[in-house]
Amino acid sequence: MRNNMVMLYQKWRAIFVWQDGPLVEAMRAGNIFLVDEISLADDSVLERLNSVLEPGRKLSLAEKGGPVLEEVVADEKFFVLATMNPGGDYGKKELSPALRNRFTEIWVPPISETEELRSIASSVLSNSKESNIVDPIIHFWEWFNQLQTGRTLTVRDLLSWVAFVNVIHESVGPAYAILHGAFLVLLDGLSLGTGLSGRDGKDLREKCFAFLLQQLKVLTSDTLPLDISRMEQYGWGDAKAICQ
Repeated sequence: MRNNMVMLYQKWRAIFVWQDGPLVEAMRAGNIFLVDEISLADDSVLERLNSVLEPGRKLSLAEKGGPVLEEVVADEKFFVLATMNPGGDYGKKELSPALRNRFTEIWVPPISETEELRSIASSVLSNSKESNIVDPIIHFWEWFNQLQTGRTLTVRDLLSWVAFVNVIHESVGPAYAILHGAFLVLLDGLSLGTGLSGRDGKDLREKCFAFLLQQLKVLTSDTLPLDISRMEQYGWGDAKAICQ
C-alpha cells in the first residue's frame, strides 16, 4: 500500500508521464503492427525498428527514463506489416538494404479486374441492397482510363467517389449523388496537371458527363429529369442540356 501511494504521488508531481505508443502496445499484446508508407518515415524512426525486426525482437525504452533501462520483448504473436510505393514514384525513396532484408516483399500489381473493383466499391456502400449504384461508376472508371488523357482514375478515386455517394444519395437520390461525386473526384479539376487546354478540358468534361448520363439511364431504367442533364447544375456550362 505504501509503495502504491509513493508511485501515485510521484506521478502526481511529474510534469510529464510516459505513455506507451502503438508499437510498444502491439509488442506487449501480441498484435499486428501496420506501418503504412514505411519509406516516408524519418531515418531515426526506422532505425528504432531494426532491433524489433531482429530475432530477439526487443526494444529499449531509453526515452522513458528511470533508474533502470526498460527493455520490451515482443509477444510471440506480435507481427509487423509494412506498405510502401516503389521508390521510382515521384517523391518516394527506397528503404535501406539493412531494413529491407528484414522483410518478406510481396509485389501487389494495380487492380484492374472489373469484378474486383466492383467488390471493393460495394464493400464501401452503407446499404448493400443498393449495390447496383456502383455499376455506372465502375463502367465510367473503365471507360475513362482507356481515353489516355494524362489523368488516370485510381482505386483511391473510386473509394472517394463511393464514399461521397454514401453520404448524400438518400437526400438527393443516387443519380444526383453519382454525378456530383464525379465532379468532386474528377471533372472539376479535369484540366489541372494534364496538359489539356481550357477548350479541350471543356470538351472532355462534356464527353464524360454525357457518358455518365447514358450509364444512369441504364441504372434508373427511366427518363432522367431535365435538370439533372444541365451542366450548370454542377457549376459548369450554360443552361443548354448536354444530353436530353
